[in-house]
Amino acid sequence: MSITQPNILFLSIDALRADHTSVFGYHRKTTPNLEKLAKNAIICDQAVSMGAHTQVSFHTFMTSSLPYSHGGYDLGAEGRPTSLIKHLHDHNYETITIATFPWVSKYLGYNDGAIDTESFTFILNAFVGLYGTGTMASALRAWHSGKISVDRANELIKDSVLKTFDHSEDYCLQRKKSDPTNKLDFKNAAFLNEGFHYDKVLKSIERHRKAYLTNPTSYIEKYLTEVPYPHNWIGREWRLFCRNPRQLIKDAWLKFSNPVLNILSPKLAALRKYKLKRYVDAGELANRVLREIKERRKSNQPFFLWTHFIDTHVPYCPGPLPNWHRHAPDYLEKLGYPRDMDISVSLGGKPETAKDWETWTALYDATVLYVDEQIGRVIDELNRIGQLENTIIVICGDHGEELGEHGDISHHFRLHEHNIRIPLIFSKPGIAPQRLDHLVTLLDIAPTLAKLVDIPPVKEWVGQDVTSARSKSRSHVLLETFHGGNCLFDQRPLYMAVRTKKWKYLWKEYIDPTDHYSPAQYELYNIGIDPLEQNNLFFPDHPEIDQFNKIILDRIKQIPEISKKRFSEISSQMNISINPVQES
Repeated sequence: MSITQPNILFLSIDALRADHTSVFGYHRKTTPNLEKLAKNAIICDQAVSMGAHTQVSFHTFMTSSLPYSHGGYDLGAEGRPTSLIKHLHDHNYETITIATFPWVSKYLGYNDGAIDTESFTFILNAFVGLYGTGTMASALRAWHSGKISVDRANELIKDSVLKTFDHSEDYCLQRKKSDPTNKLDFKNAAFLNEGFHYDKVLKSIERHRKAYLTNPTSYIEKYLTEVPYPHNWIGREWRLFCRNPRQLIKDAWLKFSNPVLNILSPKLAALRKYKLKRYVDAGELANRVLREIKERRKSNQPFFLWTHFIDTHVPYCPGPLPNWHRHAPDYLEKLGYPRDMDISVSLGGKPETAKDWETWTALYDATVLYVDEQIGRVIDELNRIGQLENTIIVICGDHGEELGEHGDISHHFRLHEHNIRIPLIFSKPGIAPQRLDHLVTLLDIAPTLAKLVDIPPVKEWVGQDVTSARSKSRSHVLLETFHGGNCLFDQRPLYMAVRTKKWKYLWKEYIDPTDHYSPAQYELYNIGIDPLEQNNLFFPDHPEIDQFNKIILDRIKQIPEISKKRFSEISSQMNISINPVQES
């Protein structure tokens, strides 16, 4: 029996902005391997993410559903349309997910309760994230401010608390089982060098579960007097009391000695702190991808393998472990930058001088080149073992990255072009190469893959095959997010944007108090001539504004969490009293 369906290798890359990849026209050769791949591929030149951070993007491309829909994105794929993973599994694919972020996991609905949980391998640098983060944060803040009682807060957060215990327990059991194999590929990774004793962690979880079930009020008043994150709730106990004493001593020595070293040599102190990198190294991740592929060389079942490269996220550490800092000058030199740039710049805070900004950008470019090199390794091995001609390869960024264009670094939730324009490539054996110039979003990945392997899309998916007539006829795309990440509909302003091929309109219900860099509540840019959005053309009577406001208002009307009173206030704010038009 031979495989009739092609394999699918889906590689997403964190914070990868299209205009810093040579495959999309960047003047530095940052992506030579993607350029080779693009010679036989569908290239989407106008692809954008729906938001400017990972949490909002993963469910977008995995479930082809809008961020604000289904109660928001805090619960991942739960309550959303069937995921791409589950859909391919139901159509004879073996699904392999190498999760480097907690936002795509079996704990957040991506296996739909039906796929063998071993299809998810976790190589996270921290324990799994909290379940229902937005719900917990909203309820606890209301209790902290005296708006609701502790008993009412418990009613709202009980499910999230218990599921966090369940997920953490399951994660420990899986790590105990998978770490012997993980050590073959990730021997230098921080997540394998933290020294956790998982049996002790399991006992800690059980103690917390028992204390909570015995007296929820006392538990909440003791442990949840601040909005929790894993590191400042049960995770704090794990780090102090459930780890190898030798690792604790090493961490304590680093914590107390590094400030002294920082006085003598800030550069050495920064490099010492990030010796093992903050995230999983692209070279080691490629090792695992290659292992998974090689193990399936003789299988008669096609595979779908997804993983996410993170080296392009701050802090930028170009080069392989264990001594990435020794290799970083080589990557800088390959791109035409000086070898003697201060590679510790990206390990600190925001740059202050023009020279540091130049170095910051150079280090970002160098990490792009490093990730491209590792993807090239995977493609070359597929070719060597005779699988390249039977494998669809998808490459995308989950969102972009700011390199100072609007006064900030990283990707802090604002919907500017540098944060949302991404590379998107579909390579399929025998396909006629195409460069598509129409508007495309991450929503379109799942339907496009369904088309490429000749299976029907999930009915509830809202995206379209990128080669379809409906996709090509789009006049605009609508983006939506919250500043600060979590979907606290009752506490955070809506951040939305309408993008056409010529215009970008950024609308905010009001400026979020945590947003310190948005230049105005309303922004309008002619991105055709101002791609970095430096010249805000907004004025209330601009001829484009009324139609863009109607598009936004129509979407807001569909969100059940937005009350009629709030909708009316937004309509008045926009000075729109007529019924909004339907989006085309």
